[in-house]
Amino acid sequence: MTQDQTGAAVYSYAGFCTKAGAAGCALYLVSLGGRRVVYVGRSGETHTEHFPPG
Repeated sequence: MTQDQTGAAVYSYAGFCTKAGAAGCALYLVSLGGRRVVYVGRSGETHTEHFPPG
């Protein structure tokens, strides 16, 4: 089980995948060194989310 960045939700990886797919996410790329995730939608649009400083 994993907690989201806000600390609000606890869910499994399978739950995350279901939620991301339902939101239209076709692919996501994680850069640990770059501290970001890039989500790619079904029609090619992107959204970048930065990790909180740690």
